[in-house]
Amino acid sequence: MIKLNKTGLITFLICALPALLSFKQITDPVNNETIAYKTDIRPIITKNCIACHNQFDSYNGLMTIVEAKDPKNSKLYDVIANPYTSLIMPTRPLQPLDAAQKNMIKTWINLGAPETK
Repeated sequence: MIKLNKTGLITFLICALPALLSFKQITDPVNNETIAYKTDIRPIITKNCIACHNQFDSYNGLMTIVEAKDPKNSKLYDVIANPYTSLIMPTRPLQPLDAAQKNMIKTWINLGAPETK
């Protein structure tokens, strides 16, 4: 058995804490109750897409470019995440979505793109 003194324990916790927190952030979205269109995805779409693509201002509208449980074949995920696509969305002057937003959309699609929690 490993014995840690107070300093060793504090050092371990400081080093382990970021890993533990990032693990929680990665594993929480697996729960189908975690990500839904109305509470999580719609705010991203509203802020970054609706100004030019108002046809996606509803769940049904957005689902025309989403293949539930298949982000690789979802046009939505392709235009926000594929660096090889001809046009990454959103375009300037808006900033591209950050990694957390892209991951949330990908996870939502993998979960079957639920509308509500």
